[in-house]
Amino acid sequence: MVATKHYVFSAFPAWESFKGHIRSFCILGARLVKEDENVVVTIIIDSRMLDKAHDEISAELRSGLSQTALQRIRVLASYQSDEYNVDRTQIMKSLAESYGPVYQALMNSEPVACAVKGTIFDAVVPPNAVILDVTRTITEKSVPIFAWMTGHASSIIRIFGPENMGGIGNLAAKIAKEAARTGAIPEEIGEKTYDGTVVRVPGLPAMYDYEFFPQKLPFEIPISMVLQGCYSLLEQCDGVLVTSAYSFEPEPLDEMKSWFSSWNKPAYVIGPLLPSGFGTVPETPRGANDIEEFLDKAVMQHGQKSVLFISFGTVFYPAFPEYIEELIEALIEKKFPFATGWFLSHCGHNSVIESLACGIPMIAWPFSADQPGAAAHLTENLDVAFELIEVRTGDKGLKPLLRNGRAPKGTREAVGVEIKEVIEGCRGPKGDKMRNNAEDMKGKFADAWKEDGAGRKELYDFIEKHM
Repeated sequence: MVATKHYVFSAFPAWESFKGHIRSFCILGARLVKEDENVVVTIIIDSRMLDKAHDEISAELRSGLSQTALQRIRVLASYQSDEYNVDRTQIMKSLAESYGPVYQALMNSEPVACAVKGTIFDAVVPPNAVILDVTRTITEKSVPIFAWMTGHASSIIRIFGPENMGGIGNLAAKIAKEAARTGAIPEEIGEKTYDGTVVRVPGLPAMYDYEFFPQKLPFEIPISMVLQGCYSLLEQCDGVLVTSAYSFEPEPLDEMKSWFSSWNKPAYVIGPLLPSGFGTVPETPRGANDIEEFLDKAVMQHGQKSVLFISFGTVFYPAFPEYIEELIEALIEKKFPFATGWFLSHCGHNSVIESLACGIPMIAWPFSADQPGAAAHLTENLDVAFELIEVRTGDKGLKPLLRNGRAPKGTREAVGVEIKEVIEGCRGPKGDKMRNNAEDMKGKFADAWKEDGAGRKELYDFIEKHM
């Protein structure tokens, strides 16, 4: 294999290790080898994601490219994990311990092997750039490091951005200062920093700070500690690759570029990263026959756009199962078939982008992270979604929203009433308008990766400057 350019993608330390975020990671790698026959890409991921990654890459490269293109994108696991291990802390620790030796071998132009499949990959030139690497000590500034930002830009600004843009700023510094003042432990302080302050983030309606936490989660995450680690990566990296799209949120993306420019770091907006032909070309055969049979049956029985798809992503699920039961009962009562007519979603970035890329409007049920901000953007700005308010839970979730003064009642009965109202809305003029708006977004997304599209231009800008 002769290659003069080498990109290393590291799915460490966090979200790329989980199914919902692997797709865009692999699509970019595949496009890099498609665009330039002198490029080789090495992707290091959690061992449980290997098959998923291979499927996504094969789907992107299915357009009749030579076998050498597939050979120039190498996917490997640096350690072999327990398939049933769901301890994220242990997964991250295992990745950290095994990643260093593999990366060092790549820097030394030595062969590397997949710890799971045993595949040995030939020696190639050292990396020219690394995407989402946390081992700056190995590269010693000789290789530029780019943070991989999969998420809604407005919410990324809120979580990590400067205070003059409505961001939290340097959370670690704030926690350290408060710990010194009060003697409390950092973990306790990080969860008590939301007091009803009005937040104004570019591209979002004004919101109380607690509105970004609409749900009592069924699991515990030391979120403030995680955010501190991510903020540190953004401080240390040489630039960022952003998978959002200008057609989806232009103002936050412009402000994000301004923020990183003030840090002397470039930000490249290369999204939306969707498979070539997404929404128009059939997916790979993995279960496709059963799905097509189900959808064909739904069309015959109920007509076009009649199926509701429900997904809360990889990690999140309602803490109160009875709210899901209320949803199902309302759907049955309203004869709304049980995924293409509407999408009930947690509003994670990938879910939103894929839904709009198919012209499908949404019903928003956000939980945490970038989802609450996204739900506000989808409903208030883009008008492509209804948001469920009565499903909110926990101390923060039951407080009133700034934009309409509404506070959830916190009862199953209220959930049922709201869901029935939303179903009627889906079937009425407001639902029709949302579907038309979603179709408009579909067209804009398709333009982003045409020859003169915004996403394609930014990727070429990145390649030109860093290869």
